[in-house]
This record gives sequence, C-alpha cells and structure tokens, in this order.
Amino acid sequence: MIQLKDLVPSEHYNLTEEIEKHASDQLALKWQDADGVREEITYNQLLAKANKVANGLTELGLTKGDHVLVIAPRLIESYAIYLACLKAGIIVIPSSELLRAKDESVSNLIEFISGSEEHPLRNRTRHGTAA
Repeated sequence: MIQLKDLVPSEHYNLTEEIEKHASDQLALKWQDADGVREEITYNQLLAKANKVANGLTELGLTKGDHVLVIAPRLIESYAIYLACLKAGIIVIPSSELLRAKDESVSNLIEFISGSEEHPLRNRTRHGTAA
C-alpha cells in the first residue's frame, strides 16, 4: 500500500533542478486557444524563458522567501513565471486572471503578503506595472 509520505518529496527536492537535469528538446507543454491556435514549447525553451523571468524578478529586488501574487491567464508564459519563482526561491501565489489589481481583495492580499508599504511588489502593483 502506498503511504502519503512516499508521495511527498523531501524538503530538499528542487523541481527546477530536476527539469534542468533532464532538459532537452522534448516537448514540455502544448497549448491551444479557443480559436484553435496552438503553441508548443520544449523543456529547453521553457527553462530559457524561466531564467529570463527569474533574472528580471531578482533585478526588481525580489529575493528568496519573498511572495509574488501572479494574476495570469493559462498560457505557456504562466508556467515560465511559476518556474522562475521556484528557481529564485520566491513563493508564488497563483491567482485567477479574473482578479484585477483594482479589486479590494488584491490590495488585501498584497498587504498581507508584503507586510510593508515599501515592498517592491506592493508599489508596482498599486501603480499598475506588475506583470
């Protein structure tokens, strides 16, 4: 019988390191919109996008342990954002694209997450420049 502990990775498990070990030109994701437009991305391409995003997040001043609320539609780029956060040690909080920056609930989440008026994420989101 499978135990729950057998399904939970160790605390030292790093998903992005595992992907990098096995990265290749193999297909990682397929995507199709309502009009039938399709997009595919390999593991190497996905990691390249994630690395660019991770570098951008650290250039913005975000560091390991910071929280990022991601409001994005289900696109391939969203997965690159999630991987970038994991890679940089940033805690990603995925959210519905229906949630908007002007919504009171977003302000409340940001206040809870940052705990500071001066946090870069709070200021960028308030001014409408967060990705």
